[in-house]
Amino acid sequence: MAVAAMVAWRVVQPRGYRQVQRMAVYDTTLIPCITGYLLRPTAGQYAFYDWRGRETWRVTVPATSMRRIAGTSEMVMLSFPPNATISSAGDTLAVTAPEDSGMRVMVWRNGILRSNRVYAEFLFTTRSTVQALDTGRIIVTGLGADRSMTRVLLVLDDRGIVARHTFPTNDGVTLSPNGASAIVGGFTPAYYPKLRIVGEHITLSPAITPAPGFTRNYAWFFADGTLVTPRGDMLRPDGSLPTNLGWRCESLAPGNRYALQTRAHETRVYSPLSGDVWLVTVPGRNDGGDATADGRFALVTYSMPIARVLLEAAARFPRLQNMIPGDQQFLALYERPGRLIARKRVNEWNQETGSNQVIERVWFPSTDGRDIITTVQHENGKCECLLYRY
Repeated sequence: MAVAAMVAWRVVQPRGYRQVQRMAVYDTTLIPCITGYLLRPTAGQYAFYDWRGRETWRVTVPATSMRRIAGTSEMVMLSFPPNATISSAGDTLAVTAPEDSGMRVMVWRNGILRSNRVYAEFLFTTRSTVQALDTGRIIVTGLGADRSMTRVLLVLDDRGIVARHTFPTNDGVTLSPNGASAIVGGFTPAYYPKLRIVGEHITLSPAITPAPGFTRNYAWFFADGTLVTPRGDMLRPDGSLPTNLGWRCESLAPGNRYALQTRAHETRVYSPLSGDVWLVTVPGRNDGGDATADGRFALVTYSMPIARVLLEAAARFPRLQNMIPGDQQFLALYERPGRLIARKRVNEWNQETGSNQVIERVWFPSTDGRDIITTVQHENGKCECLLYRY
């Protein structure tokens, strides 16, 4: 009887995570994809790893250099790192770097350099934005070389320019993952629900002015072009505004088909493309999290406050105040339709890395939920990447 009870208890208990890999990295860059994740091991390199921590390819990008502005004696420091992006499938990496004569765009596919060109359409002193679309094409935007405060958009493939467009604004331009929608501008942006490439030109549907709260820097695209803000408001390509019942959008999964949303103690995984949804209730303060690309798993972050009796004891005995721990933060892995699979106390990570002062931490679950990849920056400035598995 006792043995059976013990077995039953162990079955319902969530599994724990153990550290299976640890390595130094240059910074906390961590870009999750469907098949793995991108890291920056050194100042001049990017490397892609599968979800078991095996490096599949590594590329080297240009280092920082001093350059002279043409026709003058003025020197400028071109900041490093270059702007980098990777497709959601993890197969296409695009990097931009300013040059004297324009903007250099480098494209790798599975670690093999496929394109390395300088485009004179851009003003070299400005940082560009770059996107690797799921279609394999690259989108680069930047200030025009004519200094007229226009924003140039180029659609590129391995052979060069496919199409181009100029926007009469010096604000940014962001395209949806499928390249079929765009949002242009800053605090009062224009939303173009349909974007088509005709010959070498780009045609845009009439613009929609989103409601307040939709800004280019604070709005994300779902795969179908639907916009969503951290507040949870959505704008579909047909102009409709789905009702939001208090759900905040914390993050979008790789592939941009699912979002993780929170409301009070509830966390849900939701796809506006299919209407698919499932939710869980966390036992503490909800701190957000991430969903996997297929919407099957959710890595939820929550905090548990310390017991009131400890606070009362600290008030009566001041010497105990430094001994009372702060709120305990947890990572919990849930599987559809809401089953708790594994759990990890974040404070244990700090102990395992030998530092209780973590300046920055980024984490994400693997596609199958088995692993958590995390990058951390310690108080001494050093960064590490750690892989945990249940």
